[in-house]
Amino acid sequence: MAVVIKRLLCLDLPTAGLVIGYLGVFCGIWELIEILLGIVYFDDYYSAKYKDPTTVRVFDTRSIHYSLLFLMLVASLLDLLTSILLIRGTNKNVHKMLLPWLILKGIALTVLIPVTSLCVFVGAYALFTGQGSLLLINSILLLIAACVYSYLYMVIYSLYYHIRDEIQKPQQIDSENLFSNSNVRYSKT
Repeated sequence: MAVVIKRLLCLDLPTAGLVIGYLGVFCGIWELIEILLGIVYFDDYYSAKYKDPTTVRVFDTRSIHYSLLFLMLVASLLDLLTSILLIRGTNKNVHKMLLPWLILKGIALTVLIPVTSLCVFVGAYALFTGQGSLLLINSILLLIAACVYSYLYMVIYSLYYHIRDEIQKPQQIDSENLFSNSNVRYSKT
């Protein structure tokens, strides 16, 4: 398989992989801090929001909120772990360490693309019915983010094949030189 993309802007593929990995680690730590703060201060927020006794609640939504925060925590930890593996695989030229990042982001892209197209459709409908343009602006920003996300995925996909091909080149050269021994001379006697 040929490498699809050679560079990310002005960066070669290994440097782009490191930059994407370090940005992923930074964003993963940021998300982790936000989620942990949300878990710590959730009871204060919940009691302040539903302090009014006239508020009628059919069921207690606290367990649903905690479940969602836990799922977000697991997703953030997985994102952080795959970004660390991306950095390690790029530094050590081990293409198999890039696979968890590619698999996780591939799953995220399969969810992001239909959600983005739905949001753009709903935003355009809201604009044409006169309900406001803020939803359409948010949808267009989400569409731009999905395009950038897809491009970054293609860069890491190209990096995967680049590292894999670099690993396989010395093995092919060694197997060709294995049978060519120039030191042996045959002479007729």
